[in-house]
Amino acid sequence: MVRPNETRLEKIRTNQANQGSNPAGVPARPGRPIIEREKMIKTWKRNLRIIVPTIILTVFAMIAAGGCMEYDQREIEQVHSKVEQVHSKVADIALAVGKVDYQNDETMDILKALQAGTAASAPFNPYALPIGAGLTGIIAVLEALRRKEKDGRKYAEHELNNIAPGYNNNHK
Repeated sequence: MVRPNETRLEKIRTNQANQGSNPAGVPARPGRPIIEREKMIKTWKRNLRIIVPTIILTVFAMIAAGGCMEYDQREIEQVHSKVEQVHSKVADIALAVGKVDYQNDETMDILKALQAGTAASAPFNPYALPIGAGLTGIIAVLEALRRKEKDGRKYAEHELNNIAPGYNNNHK
């Protein structure tokens, strides 16, 4: 007895009830009806339609990522070699700055350290020559001013020590 709006699962269920077996003629297992098995098969088919393309895309993505990794690895190696070059240059500059004879004058010490660092960077710094010349000029001017001030102090001290005895400073 088939009803007009009966779905396929309902037909199967009706046939099982009438015949006691599924449409293939295999007796139904107690505890697991055919309807549940068909639902499970549909679910697996639907999941496979989703999972298989996902797995394929994942494999292609991994292959592409492997290619990107090789490219990135080359980039990292290039950056690493550049860092090694810069590291050796910085070590040369630090060594040159460390060899400077430092005095008690902080301004002169800073200028001499800058001058030594600039001179050490000359092989790879195109601006080292003009910067070094400028620093040398500044150091020379400061040294000249220091000498002038020192000579002025010595002269004033000499004048104070060589005043004639009995000379009265109040009389002009």
